[in-house]
Amino acid sequence: MLRPNENNLRAWQAAVLVVVLLAWHLFSRNEQTAFFIGEPVKVMGRIWSWFLPFGMEPNLLFPEGLPGRADIYQHWA
Repeated sequence: MLRPNENNLRAWQAAVLVVVLLAWHLFSRNEQTAFFIGEPVKVMGRIWSWFLPFGMEPNLLFPEGLPGRADIYQHWA
């Protein structure tokens, strides 16, 4: 049986992250549930536009593209 130890701890952490994100995505497919817990793809897009100064062209995940405003840094001044 595989158990977390010093040699495979990062693999376990990555696996737990993937499982949590996958469960979040699956639960958010219901509109009522998504209202309360959000949608991981939309959250990722919002974080992108908050922190990165360059945009993303329209693609499969973001059909309208993403603006890259990096407006979170304005609040530090």
